[in-house]
Amino acid sequence: MSHQEITVWAELFANFAVLIGYSAWLLGQLAQKDVSAIEYGWVLVSVFLLSILFSIVAQILLVVSAHVTPVIAAHVRPVIAEKTGRPMPFENQAVQNDTRSPGLVDVRDKDISCRSNSTGMNIMSAVALAALALAAFEVGFFEIAHVLFFGGLLASIAMNIAKIWFYRKGV
Repeated sequence: MSHQEITVWAELFANFAVLIGYSAWLLGQLAQKDVSAIEYGWVLVSVFLLSILFSIVAQILLVVSAHVTPVIAAHVRPVIAEKTGRPMPFENQAVQNDTRSPGLVDVRDKDISCRSNSTGMNIMSAVALAALALAAFEVGFFEIAHVLFFGGLLASIAMNIAKIWFYRKGV
C-alpha cells in the first residue's frame, strides 16, 4: 500500500469520525432544544479546525513512520536474530520494500486524484445548488449551514472512497 493510499485511509477515518461525532452532538442538542436555540457556529468551526489539525498530525506521523520504520527494522532485526539464534531472512526487508519515497507522487497517483476529485466536485456542486435553493426559499441559516456541512462531508467521503476504489481496482 503506497503512502498516498494510506493517507486516503486516514482521511476517510477522520471524515467518518467527524460525521459520527458531530451527528451525535447535533442529535443530542436537537433532543433537548429547539433549532433556533442551538449554538452550532462554534462547534462547526471547532470541528473544521480539529479535522485540519488531525490531517496535519496524521501526515506528519505517516511520513515519520515511513522514514523511521526501515531504520529501526535494520537495527532491530540483527538483535532479534542474535537473541533467538535463528537467522532473520531479508535483514533489511523494510528498506528493500521501500521503493517509493512518501512524498513521491507518480502519474497514477495524479490520475487517481484527478478522477476522484471530479467525483467529489460533482457532489459538492449538487450540494451548493441545494444550499442556493434553500437560500432562495429563505430557509434558516441552521438548515443551510448543515446542508453545506453534511454535503461537504459527503463529498469528501465519496472522493476518498473513489480514491480507494481506483487504487484497488486500478486506473
